[in-house]
Amino acid sequence: MGNHILLFTFDDELDADRVLLGESWTFDKYLIVLRRYEEDNSLRTICFNTTRFWVQVHDLPPRHMIQEAMEALCQPLGQIIPSLDKTEVDDGNFMRVRVELDITKPLCRGRKVTFDEGKDGWVLFEYERLPTYYCWCGLLSHVGKDCDRWVRSKGTLASEDVQFGAWLKAEPTNMSKWKVVMVEGFDNSKSNSPKDHFEHVARQEQVQCDVDVHQAALIDD
Repeated sequence: MGNHILLFTFDDELDADRVLLGESWTFDKYLIVLRRYEEDNSLRTICFNTTRFWVQVHDLPPRHMIQEAMEALCQPLGQIIPSLDKTEVDDGNFMRVRVELDITKPLCRGRKVTFDEGKDGWVLFEYERLPTYYCWCGLLSHVGKDCDRWVRSKGTLASEDVQFGAWLKAEPTNMSKWKVVMVEGFDNSKSNSPKDHFEHVARQEQVQCDVDVHQAALIDD
């Protein structure tokens, strides 16, 4: 259909739903952004700027690994997609949060947190099924010489200038093999509010880059 847009048709709406629930998707390691297409709408009205990822939150003490707190911590990344299945979110060593990311913004590498005791810490974000992206700017929407930062540098960027790397890509995990025992009433003396477990401070990088991403639309037949 032109402009890197493809149209997929499904005989069964449930099949389309399964594909959308399985985001994120890639082709040849490059991101594919999916949107449900309503037949009466123009393709020009469809905005291919977000997609859903499972984000792993690492390096938190076990007693702070609470689903509501993790969702609050990931809120600046994008829209949180709540999960009702505890086995999807608690690995035992880290927590997982489903987030709809804005791909026009750089990946968030982590966040500084302050715990109840006043101690500062850093939590690392890792992204499952992370596609190819440009390590100079952290954007999923392009690679190589399409990056404004690279162009402005006139090729002078050095390896020590790299702020994004392979450490952002989460290792494959099979959540079904993990079993987490939750003990109700733990730390009852404190509030269950995520804000009472830690206060968080966002660390965001502002990088403006052009968008050129493989895009796709879904249509139910």
